[in-house]
Amino acid sequence: MSTPFESPNLPVNAVGAAQDVTDTIKDAFLVVEGVNDLARLGVRLVLTVEAGAISAEVTLTSATRHLLPSLVRQFDAPGVHWTSPTAVEALGSMSEGRITVRITSPAPASSTERKAA
Repeated sequence: MSTPFESPNLPVNAVGAAQDVTDTIKDAFLVVEGVNDLARLGVRLVLTVEAGAISAEVTLTSATRHLLPSLVRQFDAPGVHWTSPTAVEALGSMSEGRITVRITSPAPASSTERKAA
């Protein structure tokens, strides 16, 4: 099965293609540094990059759940819903819809306190 990015009729320069693969893998190290920095703050970020698609899975902890409103404001078109009385999930896109984002978080402290009362 071919993707819209494949061109089976064009010859592939093996050396050039190998260099492109190598360069792309090396570029990923810049992303890894950012992911590691976020992990130290308590934010888990998993990025999936494929031809024509990028998705991001962000997981917040109790210590970082206060970031949820700021993160959702970065979405082009957010949708936030409660997955349980103690958890929230936000689905949206960024970069004019080119990146799909899902954020999971414990519920904000104020909402869990209200539900417990």
